[in-house]
Amino acid sequence: MLQLPEPLLTFRLYSDLVRLARDDAESAQDDAARDARDSRVLHRLRALVMLLPQANFRTCGMLVHHLHRCVRVRSRVNSSVG
Repeated sequence: MLQLPEPLLTFRLYSDLVRLARDDAESAQDDAARDARDSRVLHRLRALVMLLPQANFRTCGMLVHHLHRCVRVRSRVNSSVG
């Protein structure tokens, strides 16, 4: 297993990621504002992820891919049960 020298989402990016999460949680909730906010948040998150060291970036990509597969499987299971 790959050993990372620091957390997956590095100490250097921690403050920026927390600030991004806080800004997202505190912003307006109507549909038009939510769409604009989601676009800004996604753009900022993508920019932060691009700053990760290569090993962290690849590991993060694999984790997100795995979680996406888990969500797809769960939605298929839930839709076939009902």
